[in-house]
Amino acid sequence: AALDWCLANGRVEDALRAVSALLRFWHAHGHVGEARRLLSRGLAEGDGLSNEVRARALWTAAHEAMAQSDYPAAVPALEEALAIFRELGDDRHAVFALCELARALSSQDELDRAQRAGEDALTIAEGADDERAASAALDTLAMVAGYRGQHGRAQALSERSLDLRRSLGDRLLITSSTNTLGLAAMRAGDLETAEHSLTECLELARGLGEKTLVAAALCALGEIALS
Repeated sequence: AALDWCLANGRVEDALRAVSALLRFWHAHGHVGEARRLLSRGLAEGDGLSNEVRARALWTAAHEAMAQSDYPAAVPALEEALAIFRELGDDRHAVFALCELARALSSQDELDRAQRAGEDALTIAEGADDERAASAALDTLAMVAGYRGQHGRAQALSERSLDLRRSLGDRLLITSSTNTLGLAAMRAGDLETAEHSLTECLELARGLGEKTLVAAALCALGEIALS
């Protein structure tokens, strides 16, 4: 109600800042459609937005579109957000936009472009000495390797990403990486590592109330049980 009030009363920038800041909330509680509605309205009505707010809103909109497999909507939003982040000199969010772009492109079988985006992301993150951004880039490259059928490489990259995220102590990032590692290990035939990682993912996701990751971990653990 508060966000709708802001949008109806000319406080579009305030609304978009709030929606972008709540990115983790929308996913955790399954309110992706609501976030997309608010972002779409705000971006359409937001004449004169600051570059920072517009870029963050575009990145958030793409992130939510990805959650609904709407890759055609995600790619142009990410490309625009990336251009603005680079213009602003915001390396961390440029890395995040490149990672999301790589995921969208992989889902559309554009694996060479996805690989380049992931490698660019890692180069920027390492140049900025940003471990959180580097962990995202490694996680993304693991995903691209998985799409290429390089499951051993995917597992190794996932392990590097998870190590960084454990050192950062961010429980949501750790949960995401245990899922990525579990899937990579499962596809590499290392079912013991896969089951261990996905069980940890499930426990963490339940503790955080992350419904999507709970479902993902349960599906993968079911596949392992079948194997």
